[in-house]
Amino acid sequence: MSWNYLNTSMAAMLCWLLCVAAPRCAAQNLVPNPSFEEYTICPDSPGQADLSTSWLKFRWTPDYFNSCNANDYCDVPRNAFGYQPAATGSAYAGVVTYDSLQTDFREYLGVELIEPLSPGLSVYLSFKIAPGGWGWYAAQRFRYTTDRIGMFFTTQPWSGTVGPIPNTAAAYLEYPLLDTVNWTTITGTYIPDSAYTYVVLGNSFRDSLTNTLLQDGSAAYPGAYVYFDDVCVSVNPDDCLMAAGVRQYATDAVVLAPNPATSALTVRGLAPGTRASIHDALGRQVWAGATTAGTWSFDVGAWARGTYVLRVVHDEVRRSYTFVLVE
Repeated sequence: MSWNYLNTSMAAMLCWLLCVAAPRCAAQNLVPNPSFEEYTICPDSPGQADLSTSWLKFRWTPDYFNSCNANDYCDVPRNAFGYQPAATGSAYAGVVTYDSLQTDFREYLGVELIEPLSPGLSVYLSFKIAPGGWGWYAAQRFRYTTDRIGMFFTTQPWSGTVGPIPNTAAAYLEYPLLDTVNWTTITGTYIPDSAYTYVVLGNSFRDSLTNTLLQDGSAAYPGAYVYFDDVCVSVNPDDCLMAAGVRQYATDAVVLAPNPATSALTVRGLAPGTRASIHDALGRQVWAGATTAGTWSFDVGAWARGTYVLRVVHDEVRRSYTFVLVE
């Protein structure tokens, strides 16, 4: 037996041990069909998220949108629910995240992971979202936008239309979604406590923990809707869009007080050099500036009563905080 043959055999055995006996050595996105591009039948009506290969309707009637649609109801970019080009390819999915007429009403869609998560082993998460609204179907134009849009994990698929809302998420948007043009990328890091087998998309927090903002005062539907695209779960941060997203943090040292406020608002805990802007419920900027100290004080007595969002940027990290002005 030649030395070259021995070397080749040993290399082959090493490759088998590394990439078969320990399959996670080759990092990958654990979400099948992450951009919803693959489908069994082209969608032609609402509630058909399960036509996207591998994806399941976990609660109520999540929707599937694809440019193959022939009747414009589920088309891309313009459809009954809004106007949004796909972040990748020609398809995406969507769910209702809030309905003011039905307490804690939520839609969810989910998919079985390529392999279960390992308890105690960090995974990296990312997904893209964009708000629905301004669609051609007047009855499906959405009045609000919300925060808490995210992903969580389960050990089995859900069925039916009722059940407890988890009130937690592995990664989620911490402020109401304001960008009505671009896709917003959300990223996070998560340490699972179980061998979860499914990832679920939607708003997994109750109404009492969900903040809403007026998006379209003339809209007929008193709820909120969001599109999802480019969903990623991986043990390797390079597989997901960790550098491009709005990062989620477990702790928050920034305090807004009092909240609700009437005439004065104080913001504490911001690092020197932080840039900030304040936006009203319609997304209009009402103030912008930068700080050289860790505390800001605002005279808001003459401002219109309602909900506002403080958006801050420091060292390329972006955060947002909601506060309310009352009489």
